[in-house]
Amino acid sequence: MDDLVGRPLVPFFADGVDDTEEIEETSTTSPEKKYAAPKFQQMAPKPEDIPFPSWISNSPSKTKVATKTPKKKRTNEGKDRKTKNDVSKKSTDSKSSGKNNISEKKQSSPKKDVIEQPLKNLLGKEKLRELCGQLPKAELLADVSGCVRPRTLMDLLKPLLESGDLAQEDVRALQMKTRRDFLNSLNILDKATNSLEATLVVLKEAMEDYAAENVRYVELSMTLRPKPSYRSFLQSVLKILSSPPKLSNGQNLDARLLVNLDRNLEIEEANSIVSLLIEFVQANVVNSRTLIAGIRFCGIARRNSGDWEKYLDTLQRARDFGISVVVNFAEIKKSKSGEHEESRAAEQARVLKFEPDRLVHGAFMTESSICNVQKSSLPVVVPFTCHFKGYRIPYKSNILRRLIDDEKSPAIVCCDRRGLFGSLSQEYFKVCVALELGPRDLVRIVLASFQNVANQALSKKDYHAIETEVATLVGSAVMAASSS
Repeated sequence: MDDLVGRPLVPFFADGVDDTEEIEETSTTSPEKKYAAPKFQQMAPKPEDIPFPSWISNSPSKTKVATKTPKKKRTNEGKDRKTKNDVSKKSTDSKSSGKNNISEKKQSSPKKDVIEQPLKNLLGKEKLRELCGQLPKAELLADVSGCVRPRTLMDLLKPLLESGDLAQEDVRALQMKTRRDFLNSLNILDKATNSLEATLVVLKEAMEDYAAENVRYVELSMTLRPKPSYRSFLQSVLKILSSPPKLSNGQNLDARLLVNLDRNLEIEEANSIVSLLIEFVQANVVNSRTLIAGIRFCGIARRNSGDWEKYLDTLQRARDFGISVVVNFAEIKKSKSGEHEESRAAEQARVLKFEPDRLVHGAFMTESSICNVQKSSLPVVVPFTCHFKGYRIPYKSNILRRLIDDEKSPAIVCCDRRGLFGSLSQEYFKVCVALELGPRDLVRIVLASFQNVANQALSKKDYHAIETEVATLVGSAVMAASSS
């Protein structure tokens, strides 16, 4: 346990350090595009409307000025005025002009537009990492149990180890060397944060950590515990959220609650949780109309349970009252034998027909689902590193690649569990490096997260201010790199 102390933001990896080098090892080329990207309907601004600084249409090579200005050719009004010197001078000027024109043409030769070039090439990795930390960000999926700090985790696990509820061998699963380790680590974190007291400690620290990396808005996802009661648990959580830490700009972090609704809950229990949320929002208990962002329907369906239709009325009731519904989507990989593929595709179709406010993961969407998601402009929140560590999906093969290639698609990056996978800033860095994103791509995915925050969380004026801030930061970084 002691070796967990003092590690970087990715504390539980087997190597104990940032895993960004693994990005380079997964693949050397991007997957081929096998689809026609449909038009995006509403979420993101047109690429040409993004308020980049003035360098948007110029590559660094175009900003260079020729050291010599070609002399103008003389105009002769008549043959009588020509002299030997004039002819000689004209000849010299012509040669000089030709030389300079060649030089100027060479310097301004058309290259790939700078806003499309990979940021890792334009800035280098260290400057890119710094830029990702400076950007204002919105985190739309932060699972509280997975946002625990290493030292706090040690404190929470100690009584479990002493009582025998947890063995030292179990803790090694936090290194996540295998898919099974990943699943076991989720169980360990769930046990560690099972009490109200533990949840409140981790929640408070998670808010501080997000504020420290310039996250302006965060939706913290958690499962309500029946002890001491759902009501008192929810009320205590909302009180913590109502006292957020301050950002470096003096503003308060906008932190909201996304209530997990596990698809393996008994339907009566699921209904009682939704009823409680409706009651709280109706009475505005502890400012819950603002602080409750919505419901996240999550979990992997077990055998003979978790059927989508079973919970449809419950989710619809929440939606009818105005509570947003987010759905974990396409988390099950197609089997090698193709068994159950028809039912997998059918459920994905039924979920999309419901039209959730957002999808989470989308790791194993069918081709039909991908097309429907793109046509409907349905936002997809993608935990990039989670897919690599948990689902063993190579970085370059992540569904995020296809969503970004559909230029208007609302693809949203999140870190999910910052204690396991690293900060949101690190997540953006990895995405930029692995998918070779250019300046325009980075601006677009950052803004996509702000475009999909909870209702009334961001005014048009505030959004435009963030839009300008993001574009200026990216533009200035590229400008500085190109001039150095």
